[in-house]
Amino acid sequence: MRWLITLSEKEQRMLIILFILLVAVLALVGLIGVGVRKIMAFQARKVDEGMSYLVTTKVIKDERHFRYVARKKNYRLVFAQYFFPLVILGLDVLFLYLYIAISGNQAIIQEMFSHDARGVGTLFFVFDWANIPTATFFGLVLPSDWPPLLNAPHFVLAAWPNYIFVTLASVSAVWLMVATQAFIARSWRIYKKSRTIFIKSLDAINTLDNINK
Repeated sequence: MRWLITLSEKEQRMLIILFILLVAVLALVGLIGVGVRKIMAFQARKVDEGMSYLVTTKVIKDERHFRYVARKKNYRLVFAQYFFPLVILGLDVLFLYLYIAISGNQAIIQEMFSHDARGVGTLFFVFDWANIPTATFFGLVLPSDWPPLLNAPHFVLAAWPNYIFVTLASVSAVWLMVATQAFIARSWRIYKKSRTIFIKSLDAINTLDNINK
């Protein structure tokens, strides 16, 4: 660790920044992974809830019939999950269209994500990543400090149409992404269970024999 002592103050600060960024990225990836797994497991259980009774009562006879009924239920469920976000997204687009038609101000679309006009960027910290300070570290050109700040969060009253439109569009997009992930999780569960649930296993016979003894 002696080489750390020989580093300049700028190089030490660069190491700290890189370490913080690495930890932040790993933590974010971990949280996303945990969330995805929980959603997948929760949605997969919906297949069990919808099909277990039909299987135990012998209504479902074979693998093909299982997939047919389960997929039909899955399509109905994903339609129900898509319905509200698609309605919200449609009303959101209609709202922006009516605003432009009434006000005659089409420039608000070009300014939608800007931070220096009437865009949603005014609500967030915006950094000048194109001009981030760099330094040479062990022969590599790496960021040496945080980029210059272009915008601090502030509210612009004239940007309210973009605030509403982007917020509703973002909510709808996330909702649709989660619904799509849930559909994929249920589809995979249907495929896996259809391949195994009707397989006759000798293990089950051995277990019954041991119980009877």
